[in-house]
Amino acid sequence: MQRPFLVFALAILVLAIAVRPGTQAPAQAASQNFGVIFIGASGDAISRAMQQLGAFSWFDFKDTGANPSGYNKAVLVRSNEQYSQGRLQLMASQASAGAYWIIGNEPNVPGQDDISPANYAQRYKYYHDTISAIDPSAKFVAGNTLNWSTTCFACGGGFPNGQTWLSDVSTGFIQQYQTLFGTTPPVDVWGIHTYVIDWNHVPMVNWQQATQEISDFRSYLNTLPSEANKPIWVTEFGVIWGYPGLQSVANNQCSAGANCIAPTGAFAQLQVSDYLNQFVGWLMSNSSSKNIQKWFLFAAFGPPEVYSSAYAGISAMDGPGATANLSTSGQVYRDLAGGSNPTPTPPSGGGGGGGASTPTATTTPAPVSTPAPTATPAPADTTTGSMGSSGGELQVRGGSSADGGVSVIFPQSALDQGTDFAVAVVNEQPASVNPPSGATLLNKTVEVTARTLTTLRKTVGIRINLTAAELGGRALRDIRGGVITGATVEPRPTRIVDEAQGIVWIDVDHFSKFTLFAVTKPGPEINGPANEVILLNLGTTLTWTNPVGTTQYQVQVIPFNNDGPGIDLIRNAESSFMLQPPNFGGSDPNYVMLPGMHYVWRIRTTTSTSPPSQLTENDWSAWSLRSFVTTTKLSNTVSLASPSAGSAVNTRTPTLVWTNSDSEVFYYEVQVSKDPEFGANAFLYWELRHGGATNPVNSYTIPSQFPLEPNTTYFWRVRPRVQGDAAPVSWSSSSSFAIAP
Repeated sequence: MQRPFLVFALAILVLAIAVRPGTQAPAQAASQNFGVIFIGASGDAISRAMQQLGAFSWFDFKDTGANPSGYNKAVLVRSNEQYSQGRLQLMASQASAGAYWIIGNEPNVPGQDDISPANYAQRYKYYHDTISAIDPSAKFVAGNTLNWSTTCFACGGGFPNGQTWLSDVSTGFIQQYQTLFGTTPPVDVWGIHTYVIDWNHVPMVNWQQATQEISDFRSYLNTLPSEANKPIWVTEFGVIWGYPGLQSVANNQCSAGANCIAPTGAFAQLQVSDYLNQFVGWLMSNSSSKNIQKWFLFAAFGPPEVYSSAYAGISAMDGPGATANLSTSGQVYRDLAGGSNPTPTPPSGGGGGGGASTPTATTTPAPVSTPAPTATPAPADTTTGSMGSSGGELQVRGGSSADGGVSVIFPQSALDQGTDFAVAVVNEQPASVNPPSGATLLNKTVEVTARTLTTLRKTVGIRINLTAAELGGRALRDIRGGVITGATVEPRPTRIVDEAQGIVWIDVDHFSKFTLFAVTKPGPEINGPANEVILLNLGTTLTWTNPVGTTQYQVQVIPFNNDGPGIDLIRNAESSFMLQPPNFGGSDPNYVMLPGMHYVWRIRTTTSTSPPSQLTENDWSAWSLRSFVTTTKLSNTVSLASPSAGSAVNTRTPTLVWTNSDSEVFYYEVQVSKDPEFGANAFLYWELRHGGATNPVNSYTIPSQFPLEPNTTYFWRVRPRVQGDAAPVSWSSSSSFAIAP
């Protein structure tokens, strides 16, 4: 995906970001609105990514590739060339009948399709007629320009914006088609790409600009009687440059062979995550009012742009293959998909190709019929308020001291900064959500929404006062709470606060939608460790008592807010499981547990003798849960080994090596700077390193694309990496070395 780039301003800023080593996200139900873009991916890789991301629609820049079962494949054809009928027949054979065909990729941009509106009109007519002869039920997505109102800032040269290319009264595509063929173009869906391209401001995460492009596009379409009722697809969106800086590099470091650049600083994950939350959140909120039907994230795994030595945008997966896991950005997109609004049903359109049909998760997409009348949803009561680092309480319906009331309790230091929240409570089960195993849902749903991107530093409590009617004769000890994830409920630690008053407390580690359920098939009784215990090291023994007839159990160990690796195993019946601490350098190093962090562990059992792959949710008991906190690890066991203090080295890319007498520590932060205070006065290298994965172990090598300066003294230091709700620890003592002239 080549992007315009000619002239740019250099900026250097380093941000520290959290990395989740080896985190594996659970699969979830596909969301109809959410899509993702692949670049020559295998079928297994596509299936894996779609399942993990919770997306429903996808397309690839290659011609062929079968559609994994349960998903919707759109088909892209380029408008700067004319595909033969045989080639189109082959592509149609790899898609479902009634598939959506995306005609063209940024026809207004040099380096992409770069085709005039008049030539695009002729190419569009050819594709529409040829594909319709192959599949009369095919649908067509037209336009797909890069942006509507803006183009590219600090590029030294531009391209026509989408508005000029599409709507100019004499030269635009719509007018050209009408002039050539005597009718409006037969369009089912209008496509647009939305990117912020501003080389003066990196990272490029101005989500308000991106949403304005879509609003302006919708406003234009609404002025055309034939197009006003047709849906919009955002056929590509993402981030062009996700780093805080850039620099010129040798021309052999990019495929263009000229004007090559490279990122500087750490990938701005927090800002990119905020962009995703804000932009996709806006799409979800406006999908109905602006008839935005689908949006496609670029990319599942992105390659470097032709002008860059490294890919600087969003990759939803951490690799291109069939064993890839979600990246941090992919987890954000997955979480958004889990809370998405339903796909809007497009009204019937006038003129051209008529109204578009909403694809469904069937083999052959079919028009969405008018839904049958449904019961009026129960009213939601909502409270809004601000909360800061000092903590506090937000109350709905009088708070948890009142019958049916809810309080959200923020402990001190749970938030880094002041944030506005909304808390909504409704007396009904969440729609289209299945209860967890061995349980039934109650008529109580609580949604906690932060107005800005917010990461919790401590668990927050949702305290709920249940009325006798809400309990429905159930014992309070059988009531649990959980977070809604896609079409399922993931149980959270729940405890009784006041049995006489019917008050329970749910611990949560991120903001989402929550519900209550009653256990109908009790799970094992947990014996140890004690709930909320602080472990003496990073390992422990989990013990429990099984229900009668248990044949197998499933145990999961889940880090705070999924910020790190975890454990998920199914084993034959036992009453204990040894949670091994890391053992750096050992034959079985167990690189899983991280220091100073809350973990939830849960266990459920079954009496079935079927193999794990054949077990269903109905075979399992309810989950039993507890939590613990791993011990803190300090830097006083770390020694900086090489280069030796005050020594001179003859390479500008030295390897820094440290040792640690504590074998349970394997994950580190490293800083290198000319500034002995590691402040903003000099370029700061701030990296994360898995000590067991480096060569040599416990080391960091200065990257070749960012060499150190000759005849200069540098300072460096190391500390154990913490994640989740763990508090950062002090750095090791620093050491210095000099780069020879």
